[in-house]
Amino acid sequence: MSEMQVHNGDEAPTRAALWALLARVVIERPTPQWLDELDTELATVEAGRPLAPQLSGLLVALRKSRRHPGGATVLAVDRTRLLSMVMHGETLSPPCESAALGAAPGGDRVLDVLRSYREAGYEAMAALGAPDHLGNELRFVAHLCRLEGEALAAGDAAAAQRWRAQQLRFLSRHVLAWVPAHCEQLAAKAATGYYAAAAVLIGRACKLALDELDPFTPLIPVAA
Repeated sequence: MSEMQVHNGDEAPTRAALWALLARVVIERPTPQWLDELDTELATVEAGRPLAPQLSGLLVALRKSRRHPGGATVLAVDRTRLLSMVMHGETLSPPCESAALGAAPGGDRVLDVLRSYREAGYEAMAALGAPDHLGNELRFVAHLCRLEGEALAAGDAAAAQRWRAQQLRFLSRHVLAWVPAHCEQLAAKAATGYYAAAAVLIGRACKLALDELDPFTPLIPVAA
């Protein structure tokens, strides 16, 4: 059994919450309010939960960064350097699928990402600078998990299976094609322990995702 094996219909909302958290770690600026919220959420993680070591590592790095003089400013600078679309001459590519894979910004890969978004009624965050930005792709996986959970809650196992299939397709065709490798580079080039730990967490979550969504794992609909 995999580390993140699905056991029942309650897992879809749990997965949605995890992917939403990963997206926010990428998207949110390191303001005191967000860091307080993140600290509170990470502090509640149970030891036996999937990804607990990586989530705990992020909490430790977060608290250490906040004890450092000028910690919030240092985090903000590192976030801009690592996660903005302007890389300031660094060798690390911008955090979007097309750049990471050397594909055209308006090419087939990005068009397929946009097609997936349209089919699921997802609107990309334009402020991130690219529809295939890391934050958008993580946020989209959370959106698909929510749709799966809503279908299960409505007793529609067939629709839930379709949304799960969409997750499998998007994860295998897009997310896994670049995010784990890119996160290894992010972790190596991060100037702060917080963003290094965030990259490790995101990369590990992506690597476990397909095991979690094994198509041979039966769906158990929630009773209406």
